[in-house]
Amino acid sequence: MLVETAEGRELLGGQSFDSAYEFGLADLAARLAGGPDALEDVEYPEWMHTIQGLDLQRVRFAHDLAEWRPPPFDLPRSEPSLLIDPY
Repeated sequence: MLVETAEGRELLGGQSFDSAYEFGLADLAARLAGGPDALEDVEYPEWMHTIQGLDLQRVRFAHDLAEWRPPPFDLPRSEPSLLIDPY
Protein backbone atom coordinates (compact mmCIF):
# COMPACT_ATOMS: atom_id res chain seq x y z
CA MET A 1 0.00 0.00 0.00
CA LEU A 2 1.32 3.43 -0.95
CA VAL A 3 0.67 6.25 1.53
CA GLU A 4 1.36 9.99 1.19
CA THR A 5 2.59 11.46 4.49
CA ALA A 6 3.95 14.82 5.62
CA GLU A 7 7.46 13.34 5.26
CA GLY A 8 6.79 12.01 1.77
CA ARG A 9 5.66 8.79 0.14
CA GLU A 10 5.74 5.59 2.20
CA LEU A 11 5.22 2.02 1.12
CA LEU A 12 3.70 -0.57 3.41
CA GLY A 13 5.20 -3.75 2.02
CA GLY A 14 3.17 -6.57 3.49
CA GLN A 15 4.26 -9.77 1.77
CA SER A 16 6.72 -8.50 -0.84
CA PHE A 17 9.73 -8.98 1.46
CA ASP A 18 9.94 -10.33 4.99
CA SER A 19 12.48 -7.80 6.23
CA ALA A 20 14.08 -4.43 5.61
CA TYR A 21 17.37 -6.26 5.04
CA GLU A 22 15.94 -8.33 2.17
CA PHE A 23 14.38 -5.25 0.59
CA GLY A 24 17.58 -3.23 0.99
CA LEU A 25 19.68 -5.94 -0.63
CA ALA A 26 17.27 -6.20 -3.57
CA ASP A 27 17.22 -2.41 -3.89
CA LEU A 28 21.02 -2.24 -3.97
CA ALA A 29 21.26 -5.08 -6.50
CA ALA A 30 18.73 -3.35 -8.77
CA ARG A 31 20.57 -0.01 -8.51
CA LEU A 32 23.90 -1.64 -9.43
CA ALA A 33 22.52 -3.94 -12.15
CA GLY A 34 24.32 -3.70 -15.46
CA GLY A 35 27.21 -1.70 -14.04
CA PRO A 36 30.76 -2.65 -13.07
CA ASP A 37 29.76 -3.14 -9.42
CA ALA A 38 26.71 -5.32 -10.15
CA LEU A 39 25.82 -7.90 -7.52
CA GLU A 40 25.64 -10.87 -9.88
CA ASP A 41 24.69 -13.39 -7.20
CA VAL A 42 21.78 -11.35 -5.77
CA GLU A 43 18.37 -11.80 -7.36
CA TYR A 44 15.73 -9.09 -7.24
CA PRO A 45 12.22 -8.89 -8.68
CA GLU A 46 11.80 -7.15 -12.03
CA TRP A 47 9.31 -4.73 -10.46
CA MET A 48 12.00 -3.35 -8.15
CA HIS A 49 12.81 -0.65 -10.72
CA THR A 50 9.16 0.44 -10.62
CA ILE A 51 9.32 0.69 -6.82
CA GLN A 52 12.49 2.77 -7.08
CA GLY A 53 10.69 5.20 -9.38
CA LEU A 54 8.11 6.00 -6.69
CA ASP A 55 10.46 8.39 -4.83
CA LEU A 56 9.87 6.62 -1.51
CA GLN A 57 10.94 8.15 1.77
CA ARG A 58 10.31 5.01 3.79
CA VAL A 59 9.27 1.38 3.41
CA ARG A 60 7.78 -0.55 6.33
CA PHE A 61 7.24 -4.30 6.54
CA ALA A 62 4.61 -6.50 8.15
CA HIS A 63 7.18 -8.91 9.62
CA ASP A 64 10.01 -6.56 10.66
CA LEU A 65 10.25 -3.65 13.09
CA ALA A 66 13.08 -2.17 11.01
CA GLU A 67 12.29 0.13 8.13
CA TRP A 68 14.08 0.99 4.88
CA ARG A 69 14.99 4.50 3.83
CA PRO A 70 16.59 5.53 0.53
CA PRO A 71 20.36 5.86 0.37
CA PRO A 72 21.67 9.43 0.71
CA PHE A 73 23.20 9.63 -2.76
CA ASP A 74 23.00 13.41 -2.70
CA LEU A 75 25.56 13.60 0.13
CA PRO A 76 29.14 14.39 -0.91
CA ARG A 77 31.66 11.59 -0.63
CA SER A 78 34.04 11.83 2.31
CA GLU A 79 37.64 12.54 1.44
CA PRO A 80 40.04 10.05 3.06
CA SER A 81 42.06 12.92 4.56
CA LEU A 82 38.98 14.09 6.45
CA LEU A 83 38.62 10.71 8.12
CA ILE A 84 42.02 10.83 9.84
CA ASP A 85 41.87 11.67 13.54
CA PRO A 86 44.29 14.59 14.16
CA TYR A 87 44.91 13.52 17.76
